Amino acid sequence: MLAIRSLTDSQTLQIVKDTNAAVEGRHVVIVDTLVRTGRTLDYIARTIRARGPASLRLCALFDRPDAHSVDIEIAYRGFDCPTEHLVGYGLDYDGRFRELPACFEMSAVPCA
Repeated sequence: MLAIRSLTDSQTLQIVKDTNAAVEGRHVVIVDTLVRTGRTLDYIARTIRARGPASLRLCALFDRPDAHSVDIEIAYRGFDCPTEHLVGYGLDYDGRFRELPACFEMSAVPCA
């Protein structure tokens, strides 16, 4: 597991928690919940590629390909989502709605 944060200039990404798994020579799938611009997933992919995996594939439950600002190939995609905000099932909006038992478009959230 990796944890990444965006620094205040929002252009710089930093690894907060690095994986303790050796990836050299292994087949790796990086899984993300939601890909917006693709910058974070691209950063992670470049970081892991530098460690010499046998192969590397990217997976996302939700992807917004029209919002990508970097060229990134999602090998395994659950859903394309054109909506601006999704919440629930671990996705939050301003720290709220993470606990909802399913994913919703922000406009459809009760009491939003």
